[in-house]
Amino acid sequence: MPNSELVLPGTNLFVALLLVLSVLVGSLAAWIGLLRSRQSEQPWLDGCDEPRATWTSFAEVTVLGLVFLMFGLMLMPRLDPVPPVSSMPLSVRRLALQLVSIGFLVPLLPGILICSQRPPAEFGLKLRPFLAQVRDGVIGFLLALLPMAPLMLITAPFRNHDSQNALLKLLADEPEPATVALICLTAVVFAPLFEEMMFRVVLQGWLTTIVKPGTAIPVTAVAFAAIHGVVDGIALLPLAGVLGYVFHRRHSYISVVVIHGLFNATMLALALLTQT
Repeated sequence: MPNSELVLPGTNLFVALLLVLSVLVGSLAAWIGLLRSRQSEQPWLDGCDEPRATWTSFAEVTVLGLVFLMFGLMLMPRLDPVPPVSSMPLSVRRLALQLVSIGFLVPLLPGILICSQRPPAEFGLKLRPFLAQVRDGVIGFLLALLPMAPLMLITAPFRNHDSQNALLKLLADEPEPATVALICLTAVVFAPLFEEMMFRVVLQGWLTTIVKPGTAIPVTAVAFAAIHGVVDGIALLPLAGVLGYVFHRRHSYISVVVIHGLFNATMLALALLTQT
């Protein structure tokens, strides 16, 4: 028994290193493919020329207002330089309540948009071609990793238990199977569904009707990074940029959810493998 306990941490670290190397090699291969397609004057992603929502109907304006309200509520704690002493750390009970809230909001926003009587595809909400959207998401995930790597290394000294993402902190404090399952469900499924609906479908979708995509994509990326705090936000900027570009080119909610979900799953896997 003592021998197995000594070997396990080393095995976990080896698997974590193998995971990091695998995704970085995959990212490098994706970038090589992208550069080759650029040299042959072929776009990485073909533009999607289907009609897009104008964000002028009552239902669309209602959703836009709700998203701005939620964005403000999510941003306010990040703007406070001195968090209140009374603020409670994330617990399993609070996480479960948050999951219920997010589970309510995930279908609510598209449900209201559908009431605008526009085809769902005008908001990027489409199922076909499903496999092509998933493929675009996987490639986008890989492309985001290589530029993120140096930023994550640069910001690493500023990360500690107190400044750590609340989900990762809870994972380190309470690594029970039920807690891990709840965290995975939140981070890998519900958070991508909710945040991509907020930032890409609604915020970026609306911004592209009033400014050029070259402005709408970085503005949305900065807003997305801002709700994750300064340290994590800086490292997330390349991911946010890829999410915005993929959504603009392919106009696919599924693709950006896949990118976001794969990234969160990778970070959770590394946290589980490296925690002591």
